[in-house]
This record gives sequence, structure tokens and C-alpha cells, in this order.
Amino acid sequence: MVAVDTNVVVRLLSLDDHKQAARAKRLFSSNRIFLPKTVLLETEWVLRRLYRFEREQVTAALRNLIALENLQTEDPQASRLALD
Repeated sequence: MVAVDTNVVVRLLSLDDHKQAARAKRLFSSNRIFLPKTVLLETEWVLRRLYRFEREQVTAALRNLIALENLQTEDPQASRLALD
């Protein structure tokens, strides 16, 4: 299992750097991923504040992310509750 940091998740969701986004996609597609709560919270902040994603865009992106079969969040129930 590979733990990811905020930078990797932001690259995957924002697609701001195509080379890094491709690397993040390969990482996510070929490994079991662990997503700590702090990374989920930081990703929300970065997407909303720095990338100017709308609230609905952030919520949808993070819901799709935590729904991945090979991804495990630190606290699945709290993560889903926060996104609701």
C-alpha cells in the first residue's frame, strides 16, 4: 500500500501539469492507495482556494476519489460524512 501526499492528489484532480498528472494516474492505477485525513483536508483547501474549484466540483472530485476500489481512507465514515 502506498500513502500519497496532497501534491500527488492535487496533480491527479487538477491536471495542471500533464506530466505529473500522468505519473499520479499511473501510481493510482497500479497500487493500493492510502489517503490520510490530513491529505483529504489539504486537497480540499488547495482545490478551492488556489485552483478556484467550486464547492460542488471539489465535493464531486473527492467523492470519486474515495470511491476508488484500490483506495483506503484513514477514516472512511468520517470522510464520507464530511463530504455529505
